[in-house]
Amino acid sequence: LVIGIPIMISEIILGRRAGNSPINAMKMAAVDSGRSSLWQFVGWSGIYGPPGMDPAVAKKIRDALQLVKKDKAWNKFTKALGSVPHILDEAETKKFVDDQFTAFNTLVSDLGMKIE
Repeated sequence: LVIGIPIMISEIILGRRAGNSPINAMKMAAVDSGRSSLWQFVGWSGIYGPPGMDPAVAKKIRDALQLVKKDKAWNKFTKALGSVPHILDEAETKKFVDDQFTAFNTLVSDLGMKIE
């Protein structure tokens, strides 16, 4: 919390000063600086169940997310915080995570890093 809250506040301020959401403001900054592939690692979160997850539990999570996705108050509150509410279905989530994994591995390789 000591680190996370100041970072979150900074992201919100950056977004407001740019007249955009924090994520879009960082994307614009990344593109302007010639580092356009880096923006995609900013501020995303999600739910991803383990292999073999009980189908009934997975369905409850999917159903709850669909309700949240349609909830006008949640969307308004989330946008007011500077976030971009975006709930994906299972196939879109898998593609998103796979794309993120590939992009992260490319970044690590481009920077000459090694993750052990």
